[in-house]
Amino acid sequence: MSLNEENARISLLGCLMTLYVFFGALVIRKFESPFEKRMLRNYWKIYGDFEEKLFNGTADMNELRSLLYTYGNLTAALGVPGQHERWNFLGSLHFVVTIVTTIGYGSYTPNTNAGKIFVILYGFLGCAGGILFFNLFLERMITFFAFILREIYVRKLQSRDQSPDLNVEQLIADWKPSIYSVMLCLFICVVSIGSIAVPTYSMLEGWSYVEAAYFCFVSFATIGFGDFVAAQNNRHNNFYVLANIVILAIGCCFLYSVFNVISIVLKQILNWLIYRLQALSTYWHHISRRRHNDRMLRKYSLKMQKERRHCHRRKSSVHSVRRTLRRKDGAGADDASGAAELNDAARKMSDDGLISMKDFFTSNQVSLALMQKQLQDSAREQNDPWHSPPSAQSPHISRHAAPAVPIVPPVSRHAAPAVPTVSSTVAPTHKSSFPAGRFIPGTIGPLAILCDKLGDR
Repeated sequence: MSLNEENARISLLGCLMTLYVFFGALVIRKFESPFEKRMLRNYWKIYGDFEEKLFNGTADMNELRSLLYTYGNLTAALGVPGQHERWNFLGSLHFVVTIVTTIGYGSYTPNTNAGKIFVILYGFLGCAGGILFFNLFLERMITFFAFILREIYVRKLQSRDQSPDLNVEQLIADWKPSIYSVMLCLFICVVSIGSIAVPTYSMLEGWSYVEAAYFCFVSFATIGFGDFVAAQNNRHNNFYVLANIVILAIGCCFLYSVFNVISIVLKQILNWLIYRLQALSTYWHHISRRRHNDRMLRKYSLKMQKERRHCHRRKSSVHSVRRTLRRKDGAGADDASGAAELNDAARKMSDDGLISMKDFFTSNQVSLALMQKQLQDSAREQNDPWHSPPSAQSPHISRHAAPAVPIVPPVSRHAAPAVPTVSSTVAPTHKSSFPAGRFIPGTIGPLAILCDKLGDR
């Protein structure tokens, strides 16, 4: 959509909202002004009667109570009598502007049932049109500041590279203004408006600078406490009342834009915090997994040491048998007969409940292979708990024949059994699934406008 159409849209909406505000002021004045005049006539009549009887000396307490009761109702509905007419055209215009901008001071409200029903119906379309105008104003301001920042960026590029072959349009094709630069521009505009409004209110309303700044922020932010309300005294002329309405409308538009840009920055900060927390959680998960693998490795090492001690005791018993046979047969026996006798003695010991050295080393090799496979399966299950491999069934180990085992390197009789390294047991670090790209909020409303027109740096 072209720029002219966007400007035409916000201009048309501004004109319609102006007519809508004037229409609301006329209608609410039609409902509330007669009621105000009737209450004032009643009050001044009671006040005049009481004053006449007081001078004649015939006043009593009942007439005083009646006067105080009437005065209390009048001040609650219309404020202090005699200051100014509240429901004249400018007062009604100020009232409907506080409805459209959602400020709602509450300094005076409609008293008739017709006026209250009108405010309910008027507020539906008025508040919706006001919010739409704020969003279109935000879009126009971003476009305006983006145009200024783009010109500054182009001049910087031309000052750095003054060659005639420089293609500026190609360099800035995907360029977008920084969200922080736009926020700074909007903030400067709000401060400029406040620097004009605060001294004006302080001088004409008799407030201190702190009270005037407090009133400006509460009004521009559409909070509207109502403890400070401008243009409510009789001494103010009509031009000041109109200027107050214009200042309130412009201030609300700019501060609304600043709040929307700040909300995008806050979302980026939350995005960064979530990313850091997830990275910290992944780090601690890796540390706990590594500690668990270290404990498994220590447990496996202790088991291997126990097997070595058991093997050493077996070797000691065989050597004692060999020495006994040598002492019995004499030192002159040859090596072949000694080996045959040693085998007979070893076989006899196996008949008595001890296994041969060959069977011992064969079973030891099988048990080491199975233990290594079980440790690898256990580490794999911890790395991927949802897809754990099926557990291997332990084969039947015969007494004299070596069972079928997985292909492993041969184990020497005197070499220490192979111990898995730490790198094979430590679980790999999982990558974070958090998107590292540009933060993208919703696609509807002022957040979509900002993210479509601004960059994230």
